[in-house]
Amino acid sequence: MLYQPSAFGLFLLFGLDLAALALLYFLIRLPFRWERVLLYGAAVLLVLFSSFLKLLFSELAPGASTPGDLQIENRLSSSFQTFYYLSEDKDGQLQADWKEYMLGRRKTRMLEMEGFRGLLIAKKINGQWQYQRVLPSHLTAVLDPAHFQPDTSGRVARAVWMHFGVELSTYLSELLTLVVFSLLVYRLPTAFRKRTTRPSKRLLAAW
Repeated sequence: MLYQPSAFGLFLLFGLDLAALALLYFLIRLPFRWERVLLYGAAVLLVLFSSFLKLLFSELAPGASTPGDLQIENRLSSSFQTFYYLSEDKDGQLQADWKEYMLGRRKTRMLEMEGFRGLLIAKKINGQWQYQRVLPSHLTAVLDPAHFQPDTSGRVARAVWMHFGVELSTYLSELLTLVVFSLLVYRLPTAFRKRTTRPSKRLLAAW
């Protein structure tokens, strides 16, 4: 995924992209060029604002006031790995915050250290969800079966499953982004085209 917003952020992105789509759709119905240019400009502003938010959501901790670097080492056979970052509240409830895509043997991910109490890295290994804990005093994770513990309580599996809806919606949002950009390019000539004068019905009847 190119970006991973929260549930509220996802709702906002869908709203902005759908509003831009609506403007681009109704643009072709307007007879005057200044109206079409105005609608096209409004759609461009919506797309720019939406793109700025998506750029922010492409980082786990955008604009971190107290940044810290999590060092990840991949010792598994494949150089491409996926796993989840899970946070734990005071009641011990787990929540999946981010799905990581790792290509290579080492990766650095910036975290917000203010109020940071640690996180869990969850990964499915040999068909079973397993996890390892990352503490504020030791920001290092190793993707190796020896460093993981099995999810015997099922809490990790539940947290990942609850995140699936957000994950699927994010994929749909990325698809919608491609549609919006394609339509933005496609409607560009239409927005700046001069008004075409259609012959009246009386003139057509005379012919």
